[in-house]
Formats: sequence, structure tokens, C-alpha cells
Amino acid sequence: MQYATAAVGATVAQRLGFDGDGIGIAILDSGVNNHPDLRDGTCDKNRIVYRQNFAPPDSTRTPGPPGSTFFPDPFGHGTHVAGIVAGNGACANENKTPAILRNRAPTWFSFAGVAPQANLIDLRVLNDQGMGTDSSVIQAIDRAWNAGIVVVVAAGNQGRLQSVTDRQGKTFQINGYATIGSPGNDPYVITVGAMRDQGTMTRSDDLITTYSSKGPTGIDRIVKPDLVAPGNKLFSAYTAGSWLGAQFPANVSRWGSTDLESRTGNFIELSGTSMATPVVAGAAALLIQKFGAAITPDTIKAKLMMTATKSFPSRSNFQGITTSYDLFTVGAGYLDISTAILNRDEVPPGKSALSPTARYTCGNAGGSGCVQITHAANSAFSASAAAPSLWSNRSVWGGSVLWGDSVLWGDSVVWGDSRSSGFSLLWGDSVLWGDSVLWGDVKRMISPNLLSEGDKDD
Repeated sequence: MQYATAAVGATVAQRLGFDGDGIGIAILDSGVNNHPDLRDGTCDKNRIVYRQNFAPPDSTRTPGPPGSTFFPDPFGHGTHVAGIVAGNGACANENKTPAILRNRAPTWFSFAGVAPQANLIDLRVLNDQGMGTDSSVIQAIDRAWNAGIVVVVAAGNQGRLQSVTDRQGKTFQINGYATIGSPGNDPYVITVGAMRDQGTMTRSDDLITTYSSKGPTGIDRIVKPDLVAPGNKLFSAYTAGSWLGAQFPANVSRWGSTDLESRTGNFIELSGTSMATPVVAGAAALLIQKFGAAITPDTIKAKLMMTATKSFPSRSNFQGITTSYDLFTVGAGYLDISTAILNRDEVPPGKSALSPTARYTCGNAGGSGCVQITHAANSAFSASAAAPSLWSNRSVWGGSVLWGDSVLWGDSVVWGDSRSSGFSLLWGDSVLWGDSVLWGDVKRMISPNLLSEGDKDD
């Protein structure tokens, strides 16, 4: 976290006094445990101010440490997310003594999150196996929903999906594109992809993770993700006895003077767009603290997108997977909180920050300028000669709006007829819809196919 918070400018914002104090952040996940770092500055009062469980029943095993019958997050994912967004980096033992991470020598680390004094609303939608239902998620959304709420969701972890094969045996090359799942396909929400911070506090060397899902969305072809943030190899809050800790014990921190004397710790390393999402949620909390409750979700979204860093390499490669840094991969850029809190631009009343729609105009020919984006009539991003927009394509998406013009797009399932068998494979048959941030991606994120590769790769 010390690298991630520095890379996005959160540490600068915190030094200026913006720490999330007085702001509430609802987390729809597997629950949030009573972790030491989720207490107040005195390490006494719990900052989890409300709980409600919408999850299906837990499994027959008794969740929790020996002797316990229940604790709020037996799976362990939601607590990790909570630590990224609001861990105070002060109360757990690893904050008071050198920590041991992955059998390295004891070293001092910072585990503070982006908004370390924010309050948390725990709306549990996943059981102890990381499973949930559409209906329980909808119930939790209804419970959280109020006018003016800012919604931040994960893009998904399907960026390594290179091709799909339909029932007739025809293979379609997609190179990870069109793999944004629900609810990240909603044009109103802030959809987040994952970067790797490279173990440095600067963002100049950071690269996109190969697993981060890419846009456009299926059928309606919404431009997603909206922006990217660090989400790889982040050590964040963990409570002993959770399912994730049992599955990946080597990822759990330890504390003590030596390995021989060390004790099981309070943090666990995980990777995924689910980890990048709370970084952006924390950024939204800091903006609300800075500008007050009058700031609208549309202004927060547009402000974060416009101020995001847009300096990337044209492409990067890992283990044979080449990733292009176009607007369907990195969106409007890399989160920069320190710049966002200094920006005073607002979305005009009656305008929204809807993510635009993409069109491919070149058929099978391919070439430069084939991908165009269009905006809804009430979008703050739309403009005309008579009414130029502050939030223009160039100011929000930068040069990435011109990228992504690969010849594969012409005959690809990404742009194909929505009635085609290949397109139906992606979207009609729920191959990817099931891998949502709220339930399926949890299982994907911790499967050997992703988490272990993520550790080796990103």
C-alpha cells in the first residue's frame, strides 16, 4: 500500500489534511471484519458504523478462528478491500514492528489506505465461499442507494482471455477486449482497471496488469474502463481464519523479530481489479471531503477522469501477452488524486458523465481512425462548434482516444453482429456475465489460474 498510495497521490492529499474523515463508504462484498486498522486514531473505536447481511447461507463448516461460531467476513475478500480504502496503518502489530512479507527479512512497511479515517458501511453479499446471488446484490444496492451516491466497480479480471470458441467450433480472436462484466458495463458508474505499481512510489514506471479486463462492453459497446489504479500485489487487511488465508497461507504477513519467532499477521497479499476499485473509491471520498456534499457523482467521475495521468507506453509485454494502452485498456488514464483535489471544474447542471459509446467504422479494412466514440445528448463530454465542452475527448481521454485501431477489430466478435454465434458466446451465454466484481470475479481472482499467475506476472 505504501507504493500504491504514493503512486496515485493519496499520500499528498493526506498531508494536506484529506483523510476521509466524516465520509461513509459502503462496501458490497463478503463482509468486513473488525480489523485493528479499521478503528479510529486512538485504536479504540470501530469505524464500521453499520452492518447488514444479504448473503446466502454460509457453508456447513464453522467459519472463523478456533472456538468462534461467526465473524463478519469468513471469506476474507471484503476486509481486504476495506483496508485498501480505509485502513489507518496504525493499530495492527505490523505497523508497530517490522513486518515479514513472503518470508523476506523483517522490514518496516506502511499499510495505510487511501482514506484512512473514513467510516465503513458493511453490506455483505457473499458467503464464506465467496458466492452470492443477483437478488442479494440488488437488495444491498437498494439499501445503500440514495440520491448523490458515487458508485465505483471493478472492470473484471479477464484481460488474458485471448480467444473464444462458439458452439459450432468457430474461434474468435478478442485479445482480452469486450470482457468488461456487469455491473462495470453501466455507463453511469466509475469502472476501474488494475495497474501494477512496480514496487516504487512513482507512477512513471507503472504498467497495466495483463489480467485487467478491457472494453468496449458487449452489445452496447460502452467505452470502459473509465480509469485505472494500482491493484496488484497489495497487502491489506486480513483476519485469521478466513477462506482466503487458508487457501493462500504464504500470502499472509507475519510479525516478530525473526522468522522463528514470528506470529501470523493481520495482512494478506491479493491481486485483481477488485483491489484497484477501493483505491478509486477512496479518491472519491477525499474529493467529497474537500468539496463538500454538494459535489455531484458526475463531477467526481469527470474530475477523476480528466485529471488522470495519460502518459503511458504504447504497449507492454509479459510472457508473450502484448497489451496496447488504448482507451479500452486504460480508459481516461491513471488515477491522480493530488491533481484531482486541486481541480475546481464542475459538470454543469442537467449534464451527466456518461461513459461514451464506441463505433468501428472501417469494416474488415482496419487502419487508423476506425474507432470513433459518440456521446449521449446530455453528456458533459459531448460538444459542438456552437457549444464546446470543457470535458472534451482530448482533455478527458487524451491521445488514447485515437488508439486501438487494430485490424483484428474488423472481423472480430468484439464488433460483430450481436446476433452472431461468437458474440452470443460472450454475452448471451453468460460466459463473462457470471464473472462480475460482486461474485464471480471473487472466485476468478483467487483461482490458481489468476492469483498465482498474477503473482508471477504482475
